[in-house]
Amino acid sequence: MWRARSVAINDDKHQIILQAQTWGAVGEQQTLQPAVEQLQQQLAKLDTVKPNNTTRTKPTAFTADSGFNSDENLAFNVHQRL
Repeated sequence: MWRARSVAINDDKHQIILQAQTWGAVGEQQTLQPAVEQLQQQLAKLDTVKPNNTTRTKPTAFTADSGFNSDENLAFNVHQRL
C-alpha cells in the first residue's frame, strides 16, 4: 500500500493555506525544510519578502508538531530566523 504524506503551511490569523505539498513515503522530518523553502520562494514572487532582508517588522511565529523535530530542522529554523 502506498502512503503519502501531506504538509500544509497556513496563516494563523485567517487560516489561509499558504503552501501545501504531498510527498511519497518519507518521514515528516524530511518535509519541513522543502515546505518552508517553497513558501519563501512563493512569498518572494509576490514581493512580500525581500531577499536577504534580515529586518522584520513583526516577529515570525512558527509552530510544528513533534513529528518534524530533528537537530537538522532545529538548525534550519535558527538559520532561517524562524
